[in-house]
Amino acid sequence: MTNLGIIAFIILLVVVVLLGYAVNRLVIAPNRKTVRYASSAEFKKDEIVREQVLANFLGLESQRDKKPGLGNLVLSAKKLWFYRSEPQLTVDIALADITGVELAKTHLGHTTGKPLLLVRFAGPSGPDSVAFHLPYPDEWRLAINNLR
Repeated sequence: MTNLGIIAFIILLVVVVLLGYAVNRLVIAPNRKTVRYASSAEFKKDEIVREQVLANFLGLESQRDKKPGLGNLVLSAKKLWFYRSEPQLTVDIALADITGVELAKTHLGHTTGKPLLLVRFAGPSGPDSVAFHLPYPDEWRLAINNLR
């Protein structure tokens, strides 16, 4: 490798690091603060059983037009609650309305290569389902089933 090649590689590496930093500061961190604020307004700290700040919402079966996106998923003793700030969306499911919780490979055509948390519930217009891609979906499934 020539000196020019080494310098170009170092410059490229610096640009990649700066882009990662910019995405974190301008996209991820503000979204995290916004969804945290929403959950703190909805729940007292001791009401939260489990929380995942950057859960990936993969859609409601009854509202196929809702786009996937990151938000805050909270499990309390009474409900499963999801909030996304952009575009704004709130999914509020009483635990009594949940009819099943399972791990799935796909939901509404969305797949991630890892298990998804799929929650089936009785919605206002009939049976519905929602899926999330998040760390440890099996633990979420167990926690929801233990509270139902």
